[in-house]
Amino acid sequence: MKTWCLYVLICVAPYTTKGLEVTLAGLPANGYVMNPEGGNPQPLNLVCSYTVDPGETASYVGFFRDGTDTANQIVAIQVSDGTPRKFNSYTYRADVTASGSDPSFTLTIGGVTMADEGSYRCRVNTEFNVATVTTDEQILSLLYRPNPPQITRGPEVATGTYRVSCSSDGGRPAPEIKWSR
Repeated sequence: MKTWCLYVLICVAPYTTKGLEVTLAGLPANGYVMNPEGGNPQPLNLVCSYTVDPGETASYVGFFRDGTDTANQIVAIQVSDGTPRKFNSYTYRADVTASGSDPSFTLTIGGVTMADEGSYRCRVNTEFNVATVTTDEQILSLLYRPNPPQITRGPEVATGTYRVSCSSDGGRPAPEIKWSR
């Protein structure tokens, strides 16, 4: 059985404050296929890029899901050495990684599941927290194909005439079944 998924991530413009501009980019507007023919999930890559004024230095990059409180933090990256630290439910997920170097870091979720749906943001702080910018959210929604339809012959309702049913489960949005001759 093949499973198909499509990610839809809404992109936003860069956010700025004096001396700091931050952009979060991820998926094309037309979506992202998670399970192609081979059936293996494709990784989700969210890229947080920033520019700082001359003389300024970014010190911290953070990725968040469904809010910007500490409880919503996925990973924090110390810019000086590029070391990521995972938080919350992501701490033990081997498929969640952060990589990159100043001025661009990537959050990768290797095996995206329905539990990963939500709004994602990136936050960048400069040294001594002179400037802090958090991007607007990007929404991750998963779409996937339903299982193939199953046609079942039911009881005979008249001589040579049977009740037939068709069903399909799974899929998002839910499958719509139509009969034709």
